[in-house]
This record gives sequence, C-alpha cells and structure tokens, in this order.
Amino acid sequence: MFKKIDRSLVNLPMIQRIIGWLLCIEAAFLLFPMAACLIYHETDWQAFAITSGVTLLAGLLATNTSRPKHTHMGKRDGYLLTASVWIVLSLFGLLPFMLCSRPIGISDAFFEAVSGFTTTGASILPSVDGMGHGIHLWRALMQWIGGMGIILFTLAVVPLLNHSGGQAGVTFAQTGQGEGSQEAQVVGRQRSEAFGAPPPLKNTLICACNREGSIKKM
Repeated sequence: MFKKIDRSLVNLPMIQRIIGWLLCIEAAFLLFPMAACLIYHETDWQAFAITSGVTLLAGLLATNTSRPKHTHMGKRDGYLLTASVWIVLSLFGLLPFMLCSRPIGISDAFFEAVSGFTTTGASILPSVDGMGHGIHLWRALMQWIGGMGIILFTLAVVPLLNHSGGQAGVTFAQTGQGEGSQEAQVVGRQRSEAFGAPPPLKNTLICACNREGSIKKM
C-alpha cells in the first residue's frame, strides 16, 4: 500500500533541487554589486551581469530537472548538502574575480570565494585598493551570506521542499537529534530567524544606523 523508502541511499535529486534554489538566491545577491558598478560608472557591471545570469540559469536547471521520488532527507543527505553548498556557491562566486577589469587566476579566485562563503577571513589578494566598488561589495556580501547566512537560507528552503522534516536541517546546523533536546530547540530558533530577520541583517541595520549617526555628528 505504501512504498517503503530506502533510507540507506542518498537522495541526490532532493539535494540537487535545494542547491538549485540556493543558486537562485546567490544570483539575486549578485545584482547588488552590479548596481554598485552602474552607480560608480564601472565596467565591472558586465562581469556581475554575466555571473548572475549564468548562476540563475544553473539554479533553474538544477531545480527544474530534479525529480525526487520522495522528499525524505536523512543524516547522509545533510552531510553531503553541507559540503556541496559551500563548494557549488564558491564555484559560481569566483566568476566575478575572473571577469572583472583586474582579473585573477581561477585558483586564486576559488580561494577568495571559498574564504568568503566560509567566513574564513583569509585573502589571496596582495592589495584590494585597485579593485572596483562592485568587487569590494561582492567580497563583503560573500562574508555576509556566508557561514550562518547560508545555514539560515538552507533552513528556509528545506521545509518548503521536504515535508518529512528537519534531519537535513539538523545536520546542516551541526546539531544533534531529539525533539525536546537543546539542539532541536536551537534548530527551531534558527528556522524562525530564517523566516524573520536573520542576525546578519539585524547587525547590518545596526551598523548602518550607527554610521548614519556618526556622519550627522560630523
């Protein structure tokens, strides 16, 4: 009557669909540095426009070509999703560094993107003074949406696609199991933050208000 789900296998189509949604989110964020380049009349806007288009196309293809037989996601799916998200987002996030007016090599660009999305803080660039405003904003955005930001975006997307619940979300948030445990409460709080105002956005608004107050005092 009911088809038994083989939970020993990784649900690759479901992981592909989630990554596709996250790529669409990354494509939307790429529009902000493109707008900055247009405001400052910089030619790097073309690099961000191309990257955003390619990322959006890849995200739509990954989402629409995925046909998962079931929506269940277990621990193995969560582990694979955790590793795949940072790698895939970095592979597309490196493109502006290679297409801008001061391009760098693919290995350096990949290092810069991974460092940003994982909020490592390291940089391969000897000097960023000559970089355009768009590149500066993109480096800041990678730090902004990296780390906790990616976790919150994933926790926002997973419930929309996975009705069986939060195993993947629990694994992605690097917490344990147990509905009444402290770890489960942490995941629940992170999910509520994902649909509300996430901490990175709150911190950004606070910094913006403080900067505005400092400018007025000057």
